[in-house]
Amino acid sequence: MIGRGTRLCENLFGPLKHKQFFYVFDFCENLEYFNANPDGIEAPSQESVKQKIFNRRLELSQALKHKKDDDVLRALDALLLDQLHDAVARMNRDNFLVRPRLRYVDKYNERERWNKLGHQEAMEVTRYLSGLPWPDDDEEYARRFDLLILNLQLAVLQNGAALGRYQKKVRSLAAALEEKQAIPTVAAQMPLIQDLQSDTYWQDVTLPMLEETRQKLRELIKFLDRQGEQEQVYSDFEDEIGADDKEFELVTANGDLANYRLKVERFIREHEGHPSIQHLKTNHPVTVADIKALELLLFSDDGPGKEDTFRDIYGTDQPLGTLVRQIIGLDRKAAKEAFADFLAENGLSGDQIRFVDQIIDYLAQNGIMDPEALFNPPFSDIHYEGIVGVFPKRATRILSILSELNGNAFVH
Repeated sequence: MIGRGTRLCENLFGPLKHKQFFYVFDFCENLEYFNANPDGIEAPSQESVKQKIFNRRLELSQALKHKKDDDVLRALDALLLDQLHDAVARMNRDNFLVRPRLRYVDKYNERERWNKLGHQEAMEVTRYLSGLPWPDDDEEYARRFDLLILNLQLAVLQNGAALGRYQKKVRSLAAALEEKQAIPTVAAQMPLIQDLQSDTYWQDVTLPMLEETRQKLRELIKFLDRQGEQEQVYSDFEDEIGADDKEFELVTANGDLANYRLKVERFIREHEGHPSIQHLKTNHPVTVADIKALELLLFSDDGPGKEDTFRDIYGTDQPLGTLVRQIIGLDRKAAKEAFADFLAENGLSGDQIRFVDQIIDYLAQNGIMDPEALFNPPFSDIHYEGIVGVFPKRATRILSILSELNGNAFVH
């Protein structure tokens, strides 16, 4: 690898700051070693994601052999064996990688053999078949999610140390998917996505539950945002070591706070039929009695937590009605009715009608609307000046309707 360090590289240290020289620190006598062994040593090949999935399924199936008295786990084992057999059955006999191992491909192309797979046969499959290619239509991110769930299932079965780490990854993916609920296929799985973020789901999680999660969410992972390119920043400074060094404790994120918020949001959605919550959702002016009824519901023994915890996390500045409206959104019909008279006025252009429709969509999703949002995307996509550009003479009318909609969420 010494050749990489000797290459030229323009602008390495910033604009017009080129690489001019290099050092070689040979502490391990590499030069002497490779003079004597020019071919080096053969490094082990890296397993592909597909090979890892194959091996994890085989490992999980072998672990389930000791759970023969459980019908549900037996069904899961049968599914795993079907998937392993299917991979072998799909292997192309004319492929130059497959041809040398046709003996094993033919042997395990018989589905019945997988039902009698012992330890020696499993080692044989791992050594001779797991690394061979087979065709499929799986998307790469779906494969990686499969691998994550398989690792999690093994950790659950073995009560492994990595259990918490895999759980955290799944929770994180679920939280990211919840932000994509505007996509119909994601919205269809929203109950499961929200369950994955709660403690209740993980208290008695089972392997079949995780398999169901894998099947329902694997095709949705592709909708998650990928980290884009970061802006390049050039720095050219010298380190200075001061005489008075200080130690600072790192402030770590408190997962309990986020978990409590999720509990509150889920609790409110589950009780959406409550009269006070319905008043907020359908744009009826909220009353003191409504707020008291909400507090009794939220801080009851069956609620997500005590009032002190709620105040510590949400503070006392935000009205309870506004918070509930933001969680459940505004009924689309109620939002349309609020703008019905305005839309009925003659002379509205297509862009103006589309602008109002976007406001209704926003309210249905978020419940409350800050007027400043009307100057930002997607509203500024219609006109760069936002509401002022689209409605030069009627902007105040829309702002008045919004003020009334927002005002109905708290007691005056």
